[in-house]
Amino acid sequence: MPALKAVAFDYGKVLSLPPTPEQWRQPSGRLGKQPQEFPPIYWGHREELDRGTLENVAYWQAVARDCGHAIDAAEAEALIELDNTQWANENPGMLALARDLRRAGYRTAILSNMERR
Repeated sequence: MPALKAVAFDYGKVLSLPPTPEQWRQPSGRLGKQPQEFPPIYWGHREELDRGTLENVAYWQAVARDCGHAIDAAEAEALIELDNTQWANENPGMLALARDLRRAGYRTAILSNMERR
């Protein structure tokens, strides 16, 4: 068996922590949903966004429509910013592991199905 030479880390929920309850309250509140109601709506179109078959503004307009609202591009842009921020919670333990592996001579990579922006 060949020796391990490289390690690839997923970004979301590995190198980054999941959104906090407070972070979920921000987009859900903007779209008139309770935080516990919002995640299924959020994830309902997420595969299309992550796959690149749905553009960011269109994704948020679809989420808003599923929440019973229509939003313009400016509101979608604000939600994109909130979304990107909520997925930027660093996971210190995994980042330390990635740094330690790199310092030890392993090649490291990050992969993600996260949307382009």
